[in-house]
Amino acid sequence: MILLTGASSGLGKFLSKNLNNIDLFTRNNTVQDILDSGKEYEAIIHCAASISHASWEDVTYEYFDDNTILTRQLVTIPHKKFIHISSIDIKRDSIYGIAKRISERIVDSYSENTLIIRPSGLIGNEMKMNTFRKIQAGEPIALTATSMMNYVNYSTILDVILSDSTGLVTVTASEDISMKEIAELFNKDIKYGNIHYEIDISDKDLESRSGFNLDDTSKDNIQKYITNYE
Repeated sequence: MILLTGASSGLGKFLSKNLNNIDLFTRNNTVQDILDSGKEYEAIIHCAASISHASWEDVTYEYFDDNTILTRQLVTIPHKKFIHISSIDIKRDSIYGIAKRISERIVDSYSENTLIIRPSGLIGNEMKMNTFRKIQAGEPIALTATSMMNYVNYSTILDVILSDSTGLVTVTASEDISMKEIAELFNKDIKYGNIHYEIDISDKDLESRSGFNLDDTSKDNIQKYITNYE
């Protein structure tokens, strides 16, 4: 039996459709309820997170509750393997990056068998509205046309999970892509903003991909998404 968090949308929702024998951890559950049940899980897959890039001036307690405190509670549930979905943004000195960094340390400190996955941008049918979705819909975005991102498909993360890998695995495409190039793939005329973003993927990150998605570019992955879009 697998315990899966974050199944209401995004990667978690995709995994809930493609994994068997799972329990869903939702806001209606508590960790204490699971501890009281006496269950032990083969694996806990922790996808739940607040991905809002808040500033220090407006961040709330709930943000840390979602991103770090929940992680600390989940590792107390008996399990044989803990799979934590982190982020390539762990290197950024942002609230989100710091929260992910702390969560990784919690997992490594309190679980003996771990898989920490650091993906770049994730795309799939189950995405919430985000910059990628806005471009797909032809809506204005806050980023500049030259902002650079890196995208991998949900299916690649599933492959990593099913591979029985342990330790740290970075999952990125082999090449980045600009917002303008994404708009061209969707044949959309987009109104761009003035916020410039460039994803930070180092040579060391590329070396730690451990054989996953080595050749596919962001463009390849977006074209795969378009082909499979529902």
